[in-house]
Amino acid sequence: MRDLSDQQEFEKAFNVPQEEIRGKKDEQVFPAEQAAAFQANDLQVIEKGAPMEFEELALRKTGRTRVLSTSFPSWTPKEKYDAIGGVAIDIN
Repeated sequence: MRDLSDQQEFEKAFNVPQEEIRGKKDEQVFPAEQAAAFQANDLQVIEKGAPMEFEELALRKTGRTRVLSTSFPSWTPKEKYDAIGGVAIDIN
């Protein structure tokens, strides 16, 4: 599950102001179906244990945004999953 806090590039790519995303999870920012799609992609990254690329579509009241996202797992020194990192590029 993504923690959307402090992600300026996410704000730019998905056209979501920092005030709306700080400290929130996907399902608190996006419609349920969209949040589930993001989370499904994150689960694929965790299961594969390697970076993956996705074309993601975000539906917002301000319109549709398509991004090319590269997501990657972050691991602790003891090889336990810690977080998902990512880079999103607006491809509208």
